[in-house]
Amino acid sequence: MEQNPFKELAALDEGASLEFKRSLSDSDKICQTICAFANTTGGLVVFGIQKQGRKPIFAGIGDTDAAPRELQNWIHNNLRPQLRYSLDTARLEGRQFVLLAIEPLPLSEICSFKHGVWRRSGSANIELSGEHLVAFLRERGMLSFEELHSPARLEDMD
Repeated sequence: MEQNPFKELAALDEGASLEFKRSLSDSDKICQTICAFANTTGGLVVFGIQKQGRKPIFAGIGDTDAAPRELQNWIHNNLRPQLRYSLDTARLEGRQFVLLAIEPLPLSEICSFKHGVWRRSGSANIELSGEHLVAFLRERGMLSFEELHSPARLEDMD
């Protein structure tokens, strides 16, 4: 009997490029994940699967017709710049699932959500601020040393 590739995907652990969401109930957390994936190496969000430890629970989502439209609206209305992504639906054991694949942004761009910048670190979404944001912008070649603010004063010079 051939193995179902969807079950193989569900057997993987969440990480830098994979996240499982039980539902579409928390739009802010979903948008943070999308933003974080776009700012790193891209990734896949699978809706309808919940992990308890290493065991996947195939809960499915209720309305796969409305879910892609809802996700598209969240992406287009809340994330900047516009992202490249693909949406797909799948059916397994009578339940429906949505798969959202996010492409990484080019290094010359950063994704923001609600005026925040997020990046993926392992299976966590990290909001960048302060020195972490400066370092991220430098990594992407968007900020040079000459553009940094210095606390030095003219009187400090020898």
